[in-house]
Amino acid sequence: MLIGITAIVIVCTACLLSCLLYKVFPNYVIPYIPCIIYTLGGVYFLMLGGVVHGEIQLQLRAWAIVMFVAALASFGVCAWLQSKYSST
Repeated sequence: MLIGITAIVIVCTACLLSCLLYKVFPNYVIPYIPCIIYTLGGVYFLMLGGVVHGEIQLQLRAWAIVMFVAALASFGVCAWLQSKYSST
C-alpha cells in the first residue's frame, strides 16, 4: 500500500518538475534532465536487484518499475509540451 502511494507521488512530482523546467527553460535539453535521472535510478535499482535475493529483490524490482514509469511520464510531459507550444 505504501509503495503505491509513494509511486503516485514520485510520478506526479516527475511530471510537475518536467513541466516547471519546460516553462522556465523552454529549450530542447534541460526539461529532459528528470527523465534521464529517473531512468538512471531505475537502472540502479535493477542492478541492485540482481545482486540481492529474496524479498528485497522483489522490492527493488518494484522500485525500478516505478522509476521507469516516472521517466516515461516525465518524457511524455516534455514531449507533449514541446509539441503543443512549438506548433503555434
